[in-house]
Amino acid sequence: MSAFHEVCNAIGIAPRHTPADGKWYPTDTIDKAPGNGNGRVKRFADDTGGMVWNWTLSDADQCVTYFDDSEINLSPAEKKDRIRRSQEEWERADKELAEERSAAAKLAAQIWKVATPPVDSVYFSNKGVAPTETVREIDLVELVKLIGYHPAAKGKPFSGKMVQIIPVSNGANITTIEMIDETGLKAGLKNGQKKGCFWSTGKLPDCVGTGLTIGIGEGVATMLTYHAASNNISIAALSCGNLKAVALFFRNRYPAARIEIISDVGNGEQSAIAATRAVDGWLIKPGLADDSTGSDINDQHKESGLQSVKISIKAAKQIEPVEAPTPDNLTAATTSGDEWPEPLPLPEGLPPVKLLEPEMLPVPFRAWLMDIADRMQTPPDFSAAAAIVALGSVIGRGCGIYPKRHDDWLVVPNLWGAVVGRPSMMKTPAVSEGQRPLVRLETEAREEYQGTAKAFELDAEIMKITKAAHAEELKRALKKGDTGAVEAARGKLATLESNAPNRRRFQTQDGTTEKIGELLIENPRGALVNRDELIGWFRSLDKDGREGDRSFYLEAWNGNRSFTYDRIGRGTLDIPALCVSVFGAMTPGPLSTYVYQANRGGIGDDGLLQRFQVFVWPDAPTEWKNVDRFPDTKQKNRAWEIFKKLSGDIPGAQQTEGADIPALRFSPGGQDVFNNWRHELETRLNGNHGLPPSLESHLTKYRKLMPSLALIFHLAAVADGLTPGPVTEVSAVLAAAWCQYLESHAMRIYGAATMPGMEAARELVRHIRRGAIKTGATVREIWRHQWARLTTPEEVRAGLEVLEQYDWLSLEKTAPKEKGGRPSEIVRLNPRIKL
Repeated sequence: MSAFHEVCNAIGIAPRHTPADGKWYPTDTIDKAPGNGNGRVKRFADDTGGMVWNWTLSDADQCVTYFDDSEINLSPAEKKDRIRRSQEEWERADKELAEERSAAAKLAAQIWKVATPPVDSVYFSNKGVAPTETVREIDLVELVKLIGYHPAAKGKPFSGKMVQIIPVSNGANITTIEMIDETGLKAGLKNGQKKGCFWSTGKLPDCVGTGLTIGIGEGVATMLTYHAASNNISIAALSCGNLKAVALFFRNRYPAARIEIISDVGNGEQSAIAATRAVDGWLIKPGLADDSTGSDINDQHKESGLQSVKISIKAAKQIEPVEAPTPDNLTAATTSGDEWPEPLPLPEGLPPVKLLEPEMLPVPFRAWLMDIADRMQTPPDFSAAAAIVALGSVIGRGCGIYPKRHDDWLVVPNLWGAVVGRPSMMKTPAVSEGQRPLVRLETEAREEYQGTAKAFELDAEIMKITKAAHAEELKRALKKGDTGAVEAARGKLATLESNAPNRRRFQTQDGTTEKIGELLIENPRGALVNRDELIGWFRSLDKDGREGDRSFYLEAWNGNRSFTYDRIGRGTLDIPALCVSVFGAMTPGPLSTYVYQANRGGIGDDGLLQRFQVFVWPDAPTEWKNVDRFPDTKQKNRAWEIFKKLSGDIPGAQQTEGADIPALRFSPGGQDVFNNWRHELETRLNGNHGLPPSLESHLTKYRKLMPSLALIFHLAAVADGLTPGPVTEVSAVLAAAWCQYLESHAMRIYGAATMPGMEAARELVRHIRRGAIKTGATVREIWRHQWARLTTPEEVRAGLEVLEQYDWLSLEKTAPKEKGGRPSEIVRLNPRIKL
């Protein structure tokens, strides 16, 4: 048998001979009906071998490289070259797959956009269920035009008039669609990604899952039946082989939720049991009559009614765990792939975040910020967050807001913010553009100070000479005992005052808290602490002996308090107006570690991290284009004028008797918006919200965030030409929308640390796939390589534990090699992984 036929048989696809042109050709998997097209084959252009692909298998198994002379003994150099060639072909295939999946996702989104809600659906009527808002339909003729071929399944073409469109998601975006015709034939888009993806009956909540029940089953009709009977969140994995991957995704996203796996009768039952066991879930079996020909709870629904399904749901049971293998039998168990399940793909992506649509940006800044994002090909979130925090720092104590109609509770808009992204996402240039007006204010203030400082130096010298002359007059008068002359000389000296000019400061990058305190004494409106790498700032405050600095910043966030330093050798420093804004950038890895510590109640669990409210972690752009044009100077100057005007007296701000800070209140419409928003927030925080303490603490700070944003948006409009007055309803509505947007980013930021080993696991997979980690490797051996994200034993062990959960490997404890030695853990790789 040729190497080609061997690998085809190994991964279950039908051999198809193709030209040696390096192109992929479709073929079938042998376990499905003819014409399924789930396989692909290609022959290298040099005719030395090729690749075969089975779409239905896990990512670790689905693609295999073969060579015609693979049975010939190769020299070490030839083996090395063969490994290199295989790796290059793998990388090329991965790139092609990514491009095809991206194209399929775009097509899926296009189809979903033009499809409409079902009307008298024949398919769902036959199934006895009602579709939810996450189902649409499209005319078959129009669908064929859009996708360029006539969909088919089980060797039969689609028929009927309308096709149901089921959006398949990875939790963040649509990856493909499932199409269902009126007879029940089902097909996915060519090259669309279903593995690890799912369909949901509704929007997924933003929480950790406390009090939440999630049902996961195979088909759409099955889960619509479950949804009708339970009103729980209902998820369709769309195949039994996808159940475990989807279940693990939801366990990772909702660690506190109850997960119910809805089993089919037959082939899917063992898959449902495995999925239930993997997530410590509850198994629901259909209660079919003995003479039933059905296989799922939808059939049960049609045959015995919805009440019968409710009884089956109440009868859900947990599955006993499989007995763990002993050290004696583990080695034997790992030598045969028959004893191992297929390794599951690791969850892709992060918790979804809301997009920052142009309509979310304040009108005076909208064109400016979108111009920056377009020219730099970066998410607008980076520049927008930087600009809003910068403008809030400029306003500072120059104007606060009373959020209540009559109360004297005052909020100062000195916000803290940060942006998160990979090093390649151009965070720093985008942030710099958003802060450019602030930098210009700092530059102009410095130049103005330098000019006045020179004049002051000359005046000070004249003053010194004049003082000396008057002092001589006083001496002569004292010698003579001339009282009148003494008083005259004293009067002259008393009138001589020399006040050094203060330099207006808007920002500082790396000042000590004592020096920042001195700056604030001279600049009572406040200043911005700007850090390019914010994690360094966090870690500096974590050091022993820096507790006073942490206290300084914790107090400075409020913006409306004073602060006093008492230092031996430096005396007492009274800061009457402690108002500091903070902004910086971070990369995902250090952030996840820091958040993980805060979630666990470790370093950083004092509310410092939670004070960063304008905290954004947008998705990386999926497309890039070369944009080479001049900046929009008109809009850039428009933004500059707003910053410039608001650096002076704030239009419309009023300072009431006894108050230190001028302020505004909401207009009647704006007050209603704030009151309704506040009621929803407080009701949620006081209820059974299921949020981790760190995220709950973050959301409590929104009591300051919402009115601060409303004030900033309003004053930007006033500086742009709006008539001064109370904070408008428009600004309040926009601020409330920003709170929703920022909360979705907070969910990503705090949720990214629920499994800190996931990034390490992905790095381990990369090294396993290239053959650098083999069965028998120890934690120490892996750690000593100092690979990225695997630089400590703790990171390595966390990643291995994740991979163990996803069936990539097992960890075996070994006995000490000699008396007095320590036991170690070795890695046993799943033999089903194709290296």
